[in-house]
Parts: sequence; structure tokens; C-alpha cells
Amino acid sequence: MKIRTANKKDIKEIVKLINSAEELRETKKSKHDIKYISSHINNPMHQIYICEENNKIIGVLTAEVWKDKKYGFVSNIIMNKKFRKKGIGSLLFNKFEKYCKAKKFRKITFLTKISNKKMQKWSEKKGYKKGDSFYFYKKDL
Repeated sequence: MKIRTANKKDIKEIVKLINSAEELRETKKSKHDIKYISSHINNPMHQIYICEENNKIIGVLTAEVWKDKKYGFVSNIIMNKKFRKKGIGSLLFNKFEKYCKAKKFRKITFLTKISNKKMQKWSEKKGYKKGDSFYFYKKDL
């Protein structure tokens, strides 16, 4: 297993993996597209780490980095269903934490659905604490 920074050749496989995760979708019909991930690959405000095994991407972490505010925001973390509960999420988070520490960031934040009890339990085990609760508002245009 190898953790590395994503590059352009990974885009299609990243999109496929992210779109396979129903828990990351806002609605059943919403999906990420190639343009969305492409815009993140070489953008200094984003970090994308992948975990691969046998040259196949099995996990992805996408994050925004706010260098001026000194914090990172994890926007997605997803594993291939066959590879869940094998420590891949921890490996990806550890890689991002090392990056943030090297940049002297003050904190890392992320959101999880209230219904996602597994992610909440995992997060607390990793030393993350619940912050304030928020309502998510949206308007379809």
C-alpha cells in the first residue's frame, strides 16, 4: 500500500471512487465530475492524497488548505468498499496531518453527517472533538 499526492493521470479513477460513495452525495443524483477534480489537482489551495495498491486507487482524501488562516479542511475521504476498516482512512489522515504540521497550521476541520456514527466514533478515537452543530442550507438553481 502506498500513499501519495494525486496527479492528473489519477483524475478519472478518483472521480469514479468518489462517485461510488453514496454517503458523500448531497442527493442521489448529485455526482462529482472530471472538471471538479481537475480543478483541484494543481491548485495550491487543495491537497488530494490517494492510497493505492497494485497501481489501483483504493482510497482518496481531498482537502482545502487555508495557508493564510493556518488550517486545513478535509472535504472528502472515501475508500473502496472492499478496503474499508483496514486503516486506510488513518493513513490518509496521517499524511494530511503531517502536511499541516509542516506548514505550522493551527487546526484541521471537517464535517460529517449526524447520521454517520461510524465516522464520528473514528474521529473521536483519532483525537478530533465535536464542534458546534450547524444546519446545512441549500437552494437548487
